[in-house]
Amino acid sequence: MNVEVEGMKRVYITSHVEDHERLCRIRNEIWSTVDSIGLYRKVNPHITIVPPFYIPEEKMGVVDEALDRIDIEGKSVNIQNFKVWPDLSESTYLMLNVDVDMRDEQLSLVDDLRDSGAEYMKTPVSPHITMMKSNREWSEPPDDVKRRIQSTVGDYNDLKDTKIESVEPVIG
Repeated sequence: MNVEVEGMKRVYITSHVEDHERLCRIRNEIWSTVDSIGLYRKVNPHITIVPPFYIPEEKMGVVDEALDRIDIEGKSVNIQNFKVWPDLSESTYLMLNVDVDMRDEQLSLVDDLRDSGAEYMKTPVSPHITMMKSNREWSEPPDDVKRRIQSTVGDYNDLKDTKIESVEPVIG
């Protein structure tokens, strides 16, 4: 749910990995296996560095300045496994769990942005590559979809590691 806040821009900070095309192919494969009835929408595979926040329009330059002070590009991304969040019965997000050494940078960004007037900021969650989001048209996915998700989970436990290629703010 996107909340409009007058005079503020909704922003989140993401990163993309070097093997972006490969992740898109994997996402498409998972989507065709899991989502035969349109419960999910594909997203551009990304790692969320800072979850959505609101910042005054006139302070948007602060976001780029804060990004210039951190060093995340080039960090190794260890892809661990495919998972759902928060759990199989709700499965709002379909994602790849990853291990990236960037917690200090995430918290530094949050501090810098809060000091600059950002609002509604959540603490960053554990790194993961978001592949699909639910359309929220259900309280619980149908049993056949849960079975397909569960059968897919083990298929992506041996993915090749990659590196963070770019970090960018996303507005909207």
